[in-house]
Amino acid sequence: MKEAAQGVQELASPSLLFTFVPHGIQSALERSTIARGHMGRLLHQLLFAGHLSTAQYYQELMTPILQEGGGPMGKLFREIIKPLRPLGKAASLLEILGLLCKSMGPKKVGMLRREAGLSWKEFLSEGQDVRAFVAEQKVEYTLGEESEAPGQRMLSSEELSRQLEKLLKEGSSNQRVFDWIEANLSQQQVASNTLVLALMTAVCYSAILFETPLRVDVAVLKA
Repeated sequence: MKEAAQGVQELASPSLLFTFVPHGIQSALERSTIARGHMGRLLHQLLFAGHLSTAQYYQELMTPILQEGGGPMGKLFREIIKPLRPLGKAASLLEILGLLCKSMGPKKVGMLRREAGLSWKEFLSEGQDVRAFVAEQKVEYTLGEESEAPGQRMLSSEELSRQLEKLLKEGSSNQRVFDWIEANLSQQQVASNTLVLALMTAVCYSAILFETPLRVDVAVLKA
């Protein structure tokens, strides 16, 4: 196994490593149980040694399984988390959710996670802050009926403006802002004039360049 891992390492080319994984798995699938076991151990060795990107290959291999009507997200994630959590790498599984969002949309992915009964606490070491983790990983769209999540609720106009300004100040993409709105606001507030006013105010404020004299960054308004 060490010799095989050494041979892969000596390829020393990201493009070749990229083709090695799917071709290696395809070859092993067509052979015996022993061959598949050897392939699995080789991938483990390469991942453990840092020669392959855990997040990249997990997401590419497992995202198709989790499409609607496919494999159970809860069972699959919990099995994979077991060896990753002690290493502090359970968050690498979030790459899978990112790919699912591209094909299914964040709202559907968030619903699938909640239906699976997955809690973000399962991804964290003891004592880690769930809210901070969700914000850092930019997965607000997955928040639902967990006690740590703000959930679908009414925010005051001041709090709403403050949160939107914070997102824009962090350079959040339009999609992330939409995801935050969907995850944190009630349907009533989403359809209200309050949100429109707060969003317009936050965008205009973020475009102001506090220089002497004050200027407006037109590019921000066009983005």
